[in-house]
Amino acid sequence: MEKMIDSMITLLEKVRNTWQSITVQERRSRGRRVSWDRLKWRLAGAGLIVLTMPVVKVLEGDATIALLTVPLGTYMILGKTIGEQ
Repeated sequence: MEKMIDSMITLLEKVRNTWQSITVQERRSRGRRVSWDRLKWRLAGAGLIVLTMPVVKVLEGDATIALLTVPLGTYMILGKTIGEQ
């Protein structure tokens, strides 16, 4: 279980570093600052999807929770954030 948590932390750090490099490139190419709220919103969506996997494992394969968390996480990653016009 400890190895799984360590690997998830490593994965999230890699996602954060990749996302930061993408936002820097986007900021340079578009000439506008990327909102930190948008970044946090999307990382929270990715975290929600990643967190679903160990929860299903703990619940011994009962994937009912995934019916709510996976679509919500997907919406958070791909959708608009709160306050966007």
